[in-house]
Amino acid sequence: MYIIDRYEENNNKKYIIQLQDGYFIEVALFEHRNAIHFCIPSQVGCCVGCRHCSTTYAQVPYVRNLSSRELNNIVELLITQLWNKNIPKVLSFSGHGEPMMNWENIQKCARDNINRFLNIYLTSIGIVCTMHEILLGLDFYPNIYFSLHASCDNERAELIPLAGNEQIANLQQIIEFGKYYTQMGGQVIWNYMICNVNSSDESFQRLLGLCRKVEYSLDIRFTKYIDIRKNNKIKEIDSAVSKAFCQKISDQVSSNIHVRFSTLEGEEMGIACGQMRAFLQDKK
Repeated sequence: MYIIDRYEENNNKKYIIQLQDGYFIEVALFEHRNAIHFCIPSQVGCCVGCRHCSTTYAQVPYVRNLSSRELNNIVELLITQLWNKNIPKVLSFSGHGEPMMNWENIQKCARDNINRFLNIYLTSIGIVCTMHEILLGLDFYPNIYFSLHASCDNERAELIPLAGNEQIANLQQIIEFGKYYTQMGGQVIWNYMICNVNSSDESFQRLLGLCRKVEYSLDIRFTKYIDIRKNNKIKEIDSAVSKAFCQKISDQVSSNIHVRFSTLEGEEMGIACGQMRAFLQDKK
């Protein structure tokens, strides 16, 4: 495993790594909210293909899961690339792939490295069997970012093609999981990227209805969708409309729900993984 290409700007760094079998992955190191994030993939490629995603909109087909040894080696490699800054580190399984589809290896890597990191995150659309396994009991509780992005299941299927599959959690199952996971000491966050599909008045009312079903502590992270060379038929909406949508939710939800609006999407920040790898793949 070794670095074959890199992109660096300020404290954002992206690397293309060639694996032992010749496949390529992309990883990132970046500073955000006073922590250094190790953003690593869970798979070679991704089978989910969310239409709005800055990581997977490029044609990078799923090949296989990464092993726990490979994941540990990625962590070690990124440690050697760290700049000299004494601030906390965060391990984030939020790059290419769906971590709940590779849960055994993700869990092993997280346990092996838990003492190195202030927090461990994973971003998932929600895989039902894995969610059940997680609730059976853990000795660590990563922060789980659910890629919600919608106010109802039909709307979600427009953005996440696999969302209609019975193996993929529906919105009610995600709400129920959060209830029990927070009781175990875990934290749940909903990601909601605002675009033309999910920002209507009807979407607002439906999302508010979902929030009213949540009686536990929940963070909702809104992000404005940015149409950067994606050609995926999802449309960007006006910034003022995005902020107004977020603010209305913030004003009307109960105090157990904490709302944050991020003005920058990963690719615009220079940290989204996948584009360098896709370009290299196209050249080959």
